[in-house]
Amino acid sequence: MEVSGVQGAAISLIITTAAPNRTSYNEMITLNLTQGMLGDDFLISANLKDGETFFDKSFGNIIIGSVEVGKYAGTDRVVPWSVQREKTWTTGTSPPDFSSKASQTSPITP
Repeated sequence: MEVSGVQGAAISLIITTAAPNRTSYNEMITLNLTQGMLGDDFLISANLKDGETFFDKSFGNIIIGSVEVGKYAGTDRVVPWSVQREKTWTTGTSPPDFSSKASQTSPITP
């Protein structure tokens, strides 16, 4: 992942994905922290503490459940954890009716 630009709360990224057949491709995406356009929530506001929230357009307010320090890529990093929410599709509705349900606690990794 490479940050290609920042303008206010908008962050432009180039994400390189390596496929099992050893090919790779780049995808350009723009996240926006204030509008809740966070992709897979891999980039959120810094310095969030237990009990604080951030907004995800797809899932609503996400509550930070805990914060801990872990070693990633040889460096100590602060890692917030939250309760993930998943969307389920209720068939036979138009437009689709999405309902949220809580699942297990999982990390939001840096």
